[in-house]
Amino acid sequence: MQLDGVLNAAESKLTINNSGSFTTNLDGTDNADEISYVNGQLNVKELETKGDLFVNGTAAAEKLTIVSDKIVYVGNDENKGSLSVTSLMGGRIFADPAWVDGKSEGASLVMVKEAVAGSTVEAGRNAIVALGTTNAQEVSDFFQKTGVTLADTPADGDDEVAAYDTLTVNSVLYVNGGKAEGVAGSTYYGNALATANDEPTSTKTNVYVAANSMLAIDLNTVDTTGATAVFDKTVTLEGGSIVYLDNVANGQTVKVSANGLVDQGADIVFEGDLLMDVVQGEGAAANTVTVEMFNKAEFQDEFGDVAGLDAAYGMFEEGKNLNNNSSSAQFNKWLYSSANALTSVQGTDGRYNSPTALRTIANDVASLGVTTGVQTLTMDAVNQM
Repeated sequence: MQLDGVLNAAESKLTINNSGSFTTNLDGTDNADEISYVNGQLNVKELETKGDLFVNGTAAAEKLTIVSDKIVYVGNDENKGSLSVTSLMGGRIFADPAWVDGKSEGASLVMVKEAVAGSTVEAGRNAIVALGTTNAQEVSDFFQKTGVTLADTPADGDDEVAAYDTLTVNSVLYVNGGKAEGVAGSTYYGNALATANDEPTSTKTNVYVAANSMLAIDLNTVDTTGATAVFDKTVTLEGGSIVYLDNVANGQTVKVSANGLVDQGADIVFEGDLLMDVVQGEGAAANTVTVEMFNKAEFQDEFGDVAGLDAAYGMFEEGKNLNNNSSSAQFNKWLYSSANALTSVQGTDGRYNSPTALRTIANDVASLGVTTGVQTLTMDAVNQM
């Protein structure tokens, strides 16, 4: 089957009987006999495929069943693709469009609202996998907020770079836990991988984030009392991976996994991460993380006399940063975040992420406030610099 146009059958089930498997021969050529392709637009209530399927356009299904060991590929060496699934009933999805001169000229996007335990969704190179949502605009807005971009970011070899330093990643897992007013957060049961591979992995299972890839979680959408796990399966974060958290507040506890959390040295990034820390529990609580304040005196020992620190520290300590979009709150969340403010001013030591940079920004804005009539440290003052 090859679909180049539009098929809208939102109340119907489509069964694809082609049963072939995509393989690469030893000479580098592809064996694509009996493979199906969606190059246009497909929208169905239920989709079942008995063979490998390439989605190089867009496809949406309320229920997707992938037979046996078959794979749905989203994107290829020349095209990005988009796949939206409400319920994934087993099988494997792999997203993988190629880089263009090391950059992303369009990432593949896979969105899976819920999945059974035996299913696997993998974000290969230049791909975003979103779990718990099928809202593409939500995913796009969240990714833009992180300040991170997709680009070829080698994790080893002569060209090795660190994602934390460049704020570039190879692949992304985004999680919306489903919590809303009157609705409790839920657990994702399938395997979910961010590997940056150019072909589906055969060695990784559970929840896995490779070096220079990113796990992004909106804490407004997950349980923050430590009662309900975000993932059912064991979560492994490789050293050099990034964990981006949004809507973080002092005192929150998140059960990352119902079965285990293996942190091999991930860099955790969130608004306020220069004043707050995310601490993994111990013993029976090792699958949880809790947000705690850094000691203010120790912060001052490192950063010196920073204008407005007491007010900013109090805001974060009391959790008043959460859902607070006042100009002063925006400034404090910007200034005390490692991924934001400190990349804009280079310190005397040559490093951008330096005490000199933060202190210079805070003190300059405070001085500007005096001369412009802005009486607090706010983004209004920053915008006048």
